[in-house]
Amino acid sequence: MIYAEVKLLDELDCHFLSHIFNYDDKSDETIFFKLIQTIQTKISLNLKINLYETLALYCSFIVNEIRAKTCMDEIPTVAKRLLLSKNVMIGVPEMLKNTLFNIEVDYRSRERIILKEPIKIDQYVMSYD
Repeated sequence: MIYAEVKLLDELDCHFLSHIFNYDDKSDETIFFKLIQTIQTKISLNLKINLYETLALYCSFIVNEIRAKTCMDEIPTVAKRLLLSKNVMIGVPEMLKNTLFNIEVDYRSRERIILKEPIKIDQYVMSYD
């Protein structure tokens, strides 16, 4: 069982976008993890993933870490190595600057994990030719 409420927070910690991942049984989870495989294939082909694909990838990562009984304090640090800005569409790193996951896995207690700038924000240069 996976239940994850994801909120993208602004500088004032007010959420401006949220999404819920809810997979009640093993068959639903199978579909979710097939989606993750598809996203990882896109990345391996040097295709950029969008915001929702990125959130799904982070959600699956956190679920796997919780199931592996990783210390909750270590998850945000390790998550920073998951994706690079070249893997995602323009604007995704900025939108994920502060990402809050309220997540429950396998009917255990709900965990709260905040990812602060999980993808390094590159400086974009706009030029007019």
